[in-house]
Amino acid sequence: MGWGLDFEGTVADIVAQYAARDHPRERCWIARRGATPVGSVMLARDREGKDPDQTARLRVLLVTPAARGTGLGRRLCEAVIAQARRFGDRRVVLTTTERQTEARRIYQRCGFQLLGTTGITPFDSSLRDEEWQLVLGA
Repeated sequence: MGWGLDFEGTVADIVAQYAARDHPRERCWIARRGATPVGSVMLARDREGKDPDQTARLRVLLVTPAARGTGLGRRLCEAVIAQARRFGDRRVVLTTTERQTEARRIYQRCGFQLLGTTGITPFDSSLRDEEWQLVLGA
């Protein structure tokens, strides 16, 4: 997407916060092709929301260009949803942007619905964040 160091810094902050918490209901998946990492996704508690004990947040869904179009992004998204269900979460939320069209298609296919736009994206002041949600159950 051409976001460069600002995007890398945002991802690094998210990963550092995850690593510092060691929360029993958070997970990270790294997909590999042989020894080469080709994708990742994280399941975190939604500390920004009203009910972090019942709400998971999908974070850092990244797929390398070489692995795009293989279904890897969908499988990583499905792994987060399945784990959130095992944890007993009521919903999964995520933040993305309108420019991330491939990711948005994955989220839609996995059942997420767009709730609306929120603040300005921290790594590109010309974009607004979008908040998405998947309701898992009562």
